[in-house]
Amino acid sequence: FPVTIFHALGGASDWNIAEWKRGPDKHFQLSGKPEDAAEMSEFLACVERAGLPYLDRISSWVGAAEELVAQKWMFDRAADFLLIAGEHARAKEVLLEGIRTFTVDLRHDSSNELPLIEQRLQRYFGDAIV
Repeated sequence: FPVTIFHALGGASDWNIAEWKRGPDKHFQLSGKPEDAAEMSEFLACVERAGLPYLDRISSWVGAAEELVAQKWMFDRAADFLLIAGEHARAKEVLLEGIRTFTVDLRHDSSNELPLIEQRLQRYFGDAIV
């Protein structure tokens, strides 16, 4: 089966971070005009209010894993992070949650995650999916 490889630990567009002020249709832009000061001030406020707390949340293995689970994607990678952090029981729960997300809740698996989740469940916990 085809495998999708992500070269990222996770991530979010700025407008998907809680408390970020602007949506995807209004990017911060500097134009060399006097209005740049207000634009930069608003950007720094967003960074301080939303960006830095987000980075703080995902700056540990457990935090990064829980953020992925909350976003309902990369369950396999979230389980890897939890295993690294020594959270074996939670890693198994995350794998099972991922399987339920795609098989019971019928979420579309556009990234082909289900086979990766099932592989990890078998490999690390000896549980086969039938």
